[in-house]
Amino acid sequence: MRVNGVRCFAAVATIGALALGGGSRIRALALWPALFLGTLSIAPFSRIYMTEDRNGTVAIRRLGLGQYVVALLAAPILLIAVFAVTALVNLVFPVGAIYVPLVAGGILFILSLWILAGLVVSLRGRQRGASLHETGPETPKGRRFAISNLAQRPGTYWTALTLAQQVIEQLPRGSVLCAVASDEKLAAVYVRRGGFTAGRRMRVYRVIS
Repeated sequence: MRVNGVRCFAAVATIGALALGGGSRIRALALWPALFLGTLSIAPFSRIYMTEDRNGTVAIRRLGLGQYVVALLAAPILLIAVFAVTALVNLVFPVGAIYVPLVAGGILFILSLWILAGLVVSLRGRQRGASLHETGPETPKGRRFAISNLAQRPGTYWTALTLAQQVIEQLPRGSVLCAVASDEKLAAVYVRRGGFTAGRRMRVYRVIS
C-alpha cells in the first residue's frame, strides 16, 4: 500500500532503522532521525510504499535536480521554522523571552548531534567503497528512477521484495531504475532476484521492458 503523512513516514523510518541497525535497538535509535528526515526530503518526489503486514518498505523516486534542491533547503527551512515558533512564543508569553530561545537552541543542538550520530552509524554500516549515488558512468541514459528505502523488519519474511517487484512493474517502459546496495550481498540479491545489472561500487541498474 502507498503511504503518506508524517505518521506513516515515521513508521517507514522505524522499519529502515531496525533493518540497518542489524537487530541492535541502540543503532536503530541512532539511525531513526536521519532516516525520518531523509524520508521527508524525498517524499515530494517519491512514491513510498509499505507492505500490508507493515514489516517492509520500498520507495521509488524520479531522479532530477528538484530533490537535491529540497535536500539543500531542508536545514535552513527547519531553522527558520524554529526561530518563527520562538518569536511567536515570545510575543504571546514575554516572560519566556530569555528561556525559550535557550530551550529551542538546546533542542536543535541535541537533534543535530542525534542526526550526525545516525549518519556516522549509517556510513560505517556501508561496505567500504560503496557509492553514495545511485547513478554512475555505466548507468544507461534515459528517464531515470531510483529505488530506495528497501527494508524489512528483522525476523520477518521478506515481503518488501515482493512489494518492490509490484511497484517496478508500474514504471514506464524504457525507463532506467537505479539503486546502490550497501554491500555485495545485497547487490547480488538485486541482480539475482530483481533482474538488475551490476555496476561499479555496488551500483545496480535495470532497464524496464
